[in-house]
Amino acid sequence: MFEKYDKNADGSLSRDELKRMMTDFMNKETISEAELDRALNEADENKDDQIHFYEFVGVMTGNRFKTAYSDEKLKQVFDWFDDDHSGSIDKFELYFAMRTMGKKYSNQEVDDLYSKFDCNKDGELSFEEFKKFVKVALGSDNISFK
Repeated sequence: MFEKYDKNADGSLSRDELKRMMTDFMNKETISEAELDRALNEADENKDDQIHFYEFVGVMTGNRFKTAYSDEKLKQVFDWFDDDHSGSIDKFELYFAMRTMGKKYSNQEVDDLYSKFDCNKDGELSFEEFKKFVKVALGSDNISFK
């Protein structure tokens, strides 16, 4: 569904793309600027006037602010998965991390998830990107660290 409205395929919904989505979902001819501002304010966690995939998923699943683990615990896990101690997690490290957490995804699924959460497209997951990944993509209530 997200991809349908992400017309330029950049992994986020612009103001215009969000407006089209809201118009369709609300079955209206037009959406007021106030409605659009309210939706952006609610969903746009990093306040860049775009709805990134992780923000969209968080709103749609209700997982936006669920936190089963503190930032300190997630940082410990992040550091443990950052096998080469580079300060970021590459695709191989992410694949291993998901296996360790009991999530069995194919290489293609890992690639797809990775591309959704690598917000700055630098080929690595920073700690902030990893936190969003864990809390949204994996469902923070279902994580078990083995």
